[in-house]
Amino acid sequence: MNDSLLDDYRRHLESEDYCHETIRHYTGIARRFLKFVAKPFNRITETDVQGFLAAKRYKTKSARRQAVVTVSQLIKFAAASLPVVVGRELPPPAPSKKAVAMRQKWALEKLVDEKEKADDLIAALTRRVIDHYVYFGKRLKGEPDDLDELARFADDCREIIERNLPLFMGLSAGGRNLHPAVDERIIK
Repeated sequence: MNDSLLDDYRRHLESEDYCHETIRHYTGIARRFLKFVAKPFNRITETDVQGFLAAKRYKTKSARRQAVVTVSQLIKFAAASLPVVVGRELPPPAPSKKAVAMRQKWALEKLVDEKEKADDLIAALTRRVIDHYVYFGKRLKGEPDDLDELARFADDCREIIERNLPLFMGLSAGGRNLHPAVDERIIK
């Protein structure tokens, strides 16, 4: 039973994202502890723990502190896996604080990235609308066509449409009336 406890403890440390060296060190101490007490976990007493910590192996303050941390972690881990309520299903373990923090960080980064993309698109579209407004204002005043400017407008518009076509198609499919050409692509 203690071998499976040790394997479960190692997997627990891995799930908590401890580094490989720390996992190896902690499982080594846990293995020595379980070998020292040489009895099933549910029969370990406080005297067993004190005897292990008093062993000559843990003379320095640092080594003793690491042994205390590891043994207490192992005991808490093993005690948490013991069923306390008989006849009922135990609730699933709560995710670690580190895992929750990472998920929140990723979600925030995703939102920031989406916001930046949306802002970039709005800025590009705004530049094009203003360019077109100025161009058509000149045309209405009778100024001649500038073919280079028209070619640049067409290239800029094609680039914006191609880069954002999935977004435009999604908006159109959601009931927004964007343009018949976008609606035709959705039907196909």
